[in-house]
Amino acid sequence: MSGGPKSGGGSTYVGNSLDGSSKGHFGDNYTYIHGDRKRRPPPIINGDKCSAKDIATTLHYHCAKCEDGTYNICIQCYRNGRGCHNWRDFRNARKRELQEREEQYQLKAVQMESTSKPRPPKVGSPHTLSARKYIQTTEDDCVAGSEGWQLQDGAFCESCLDFCGESYWNCKTCFGGGWGFCDRCVQKGRHCSHELFPIQQEKYCEKPKEAPYAKQSPHLASDRYILLPTWHYCDTCQNEILPGESRLHCYECSDGHFDMLAIGVYCGNTWRSLSFQGTHLHERMSLLTLIILGEGAIGIAKSCQYVTFSEGTFSFTGSVAGEIFCAVINLHFLYMLYFDWIQEEEFGIIRQQLCSVLHFPLHVALVLAVEGAAQCITWNAAIRRGNVLVHQVEHWVPILNHTAGGNPTATDWKNAAIDLNTTANTLFDIALERSSGTLSILQTLAYSGQSQIAAVPAILNGTNAPETAGNAFWWLTGVLYQTTFKIAGFYPPETTDEINQTVTYLGDSLDFTKFDEGYWMDQACCAE
Repeated sequence: MSGGPKSGGGSTYVGNSLDGSSKGHFGDNYTYIHGDRKRRPPPIINGDKCSAKDIATTLHYHCAKCEDGTYNICIQCYRNGRGCHNWRDFRNARKRELQEREEQYQLKAVQMESTSKPRPPKVGSPHTLSARKYIQTTEDDCVAGSEGWQLQDGAFCESCLDFCGESYWNCKTCFGGGWGFCDRCVQKGRHCSHELFPIQQEKYCEKPKEAPYAKQSPHLASDRYILLPTWHYCDTCQNEILPGESRLHCYECSDGHFDMLAIGVYCGNTWRSLSFQGTHLHERMSLLTLIILGEGAIGIAKSCQYVTFSEGTFSFTGSVAGEIFCAVINLHFLYMLYFDWIQEEEFGIIRQQLCSVLHFPLHVALVLAVEGAAQCITWNAAIRRGNVLVHQVEHWVPILNHTAGGNPTATDWKNAAIDLNTTANTLFDIALERSSGTLSILQTLAYSGQSQIAAVPAILNGTNAPETAGNAFWWLTGVLYQTTFKIAGFYPPETTDEINQTVTYLGDSLDFTKFDEGYWMDQACCAE
């Protein structure tokens, strides 16, 4: 059978490849015909470094000098520093090596000129690998006679791998200057942390500059790029942000093109020009509200943890459990009340400003509500523990009150001292574990010391000195009641009187005989 195009199944391959080369394994001499439309397959390009197959439609790098201009490598080899035969990689190691070899050859050439020996050949300048990719054109272009594939050659974004002919942000640090991003990735924050320079191909510019930027970038030597001026405007006051002024950039608002002055003094002076159009004001206020409600939930959980790990000091009584339940219900009610009625659509400027202003008192009220609910739980638990102490004291008051007709014996005074001493040791130990401030720790140590060396011995000696024992009894009762609330986290203000009293308790033993009868009972009743 004579040679010619082969057909079958309604499809035929004729013609040559796009770049005229014979490298490849399929479609080198054929054109794909389907119906009335003609479309050539993409050029078959393989990686010469790693033997990667069919890299024409993906980002790859081409050397116009090695192997008669048919040398290509994939993007993985390029980023790993595996270039062509004479390439300066992004670490500049190859460039320095070539420069040293060039200097050595020049030195040898000078030495050999005197002996009339032939001069060794110079090493050529490092090659430049240009990024390129073939993209498929539209069907309309194919009907009009286009080959169906278009070559993109130049700068590509290292994040999304898209072509960046009109807008490219170059980094002079990464990969030795052979690195950059498209405008969209820069505005969205998908870029490195170094300084970026906006450049553009000269053919896209209306007024090209004289000095091309490509001389400073190793991977753009084949094209002429110019440096573009940059300017930013504050989207709240519509004024230009001058060079050197700090600005805030939002990656979400206005598709990543939202900037605002970091110091809004000028914006505040011209508040009439403030605008929230195109911003996510509702989302931001909603997030702030959600943070406040979340902190309220954390506060309730911490209060429950405080009661649970109080080593028996506090307990989940009926009122405490009911208060926890009400706090959770109120938190859920506030969440539903805010988020179920919120409107997501954009409002006008005045309504936006009014919404933002009214959120301030709302958030203040929410903070007070959720923090107050958490504090009320621990306060209620402390009240219940204080009531237990009051009932304990009320058991001994009729027995020990000799002025009201009681006739306490030595055994009664001893049992009362043992009972209060056991409670005091338990509360003082827990208070020392829970205390974080210096004054509260010193006060607890002072109370514990005075109870052991002054109060308990005075109560034990109640038969001989009932008035002194009564003062010691009521002093210890008031101290234990205050300690109960300190364990719950409620501390009195650090006044001068508190500090002086702590120093006195730490220094000398209390002499309860110096106080009038009933003095410490009045102090204990005030504490309760």
